Amino acid sequence: MKSLIKYGLGFVVCLFFASCSDEKVEFYNAKDCALNFSTKEVQYSYAKNLEKNDVVVQVPITVVGPTTDFDREVSFTVLRDSSRNVAEGDYSIAPCVVKAGELSSRLDVTIKYSEELADTSKLLSLQLVENDYFGAGMKGNDMASVLWTDLLVRPHQTTIWRTWWFWFGRTYSRNFHELLITVFGDEVEITSYYAVTSVIEEHPEFVRVATLPYWYAANRKLRDYVEAYDKAHPDAPLMHSDDAQYYSSYALGVGQGVSRAGYTIASTLDRRY
Repeated sequence: MKSLIKYGLGFVVCLFFASCSDEKVEFYNAKDCALNFSTKEVQYSYAKNLEKNDVVVQVPITVVGPTTDFDREVSFTVLRDSSRNVAEGDYSIAPCVVKAGELSSRLDVTIKYSEELADTSKLLSLQLVENDYFGAGMKGNDMASVLWTDLLVRPHQTTIWRTWWFWFGRTYSRNFHELLITVFGDEVEITSYYAVTSVIEEHPEFVRVATLPYWYAANRKLRDYVEAYDKAHPDAPLMHSDDAQYYSSYALGVGQGVSRAGYTIASTLDRRY
């Protein structure tokens, strides 16, 4: 009896797999792929660009889904209502594709300088849209913006801003930015505590990594400088500019912090030693 049951079960299993073998397995359709921007905002400052020439800034895009053996066009639109101080002649955007075998691309946005950038900024808002190759991406991640100005701006490289946020203080302002350049020189804008290999390999001119002792010494150097300056100028201590904002997390976007206008720089510095 047990043998009959055993052989009977075996026969049923064989029938099951035989029926399955005739069914077509549905693979992930390329049309079901989606696009997301890899960053919320890309910033560029003309403050150190003496030529004031046209500049190409790159807005990175990632694909959710498989690769294909052909190029895929990326569709996007400019959101006029959320853009600011931007006219048609202020920028141009090159056609964009995701190349065969790849899962990322970028929008190349050419921005142009104008004298009004000396005391203001321009903001271009972009949104990815569906087409024959890509469906809708994650809500919120389908939008990004490009900001440019002739004023100093918070570093757009996450590794640099995160380093400042952790080692110096969680409040950013243009005055604070100028202070860091005064104390450390231009290298402060390309020196990171966080080693992001992909970023370093692709853009070695933008990021170099310093070790723990360097940052402890840097924190001490900055605090000593501010303390000495404020002691020598008791009636005019180093102050944040009116654009100052406190960021509870380095991941918060520009402008998403809490105002710290009127604060002394000394009151917002973190002690790391």
